[in-house]
Amino acid sequence: MAKESSNTASSANKADENLISNADGNGLAFMGVQARESGVSGDAVGVDKIRDLLFGNQMQDYDRRFSKLEERFLQRFKDVESEAKRNLEMYESNAKKQVESLAAQLRNEKDARAEADKEIDRNLREQNQALEKQVRALSDQLSELEREVADRIN
Repeated sequence: MAKESSNTASSANKADENLISNADGNGLAFMGVQARESGVSGDAVGVDKIRDLLFGNQMQDYDRRFSKLEERFLQRFKDVESEAKRNLEMYESNAKKQVESLAAQLRNEKDARAEADKEIDRNLREQNQALEKQVRALSDQLSELEREVADRIN
């Protein structure tokens, strides 16, 4: 057990030395040495560890950037959504007002036409009565004239 921990400590030191001396190799030599010293195959080291060594800082930077972009995108999406909702409500309100205004105007015109129809009907009745009165008067005059003519002839 003690041998294993001293072995592990010495391989960690060697790995650190290899990493420092092979900075040009992006840590690949370090991974290979570490895998050989621990007796694990190169495949078992794992893609994640290699990725972390090669691109760790860049990936964290990209993650931060994507998070910020996502936050900005979501905020902008919410802003656009609320603006669209406001505009839609405004258009609906205006359309409703216009429909109500047109309906009121239509009712007013209908009432005015109904009133005009009543006025025309009343005028027609009055004129009809006046004409009937004149026709009766003329009929009476004609009857009177016929009697006079008949009396003169007889």
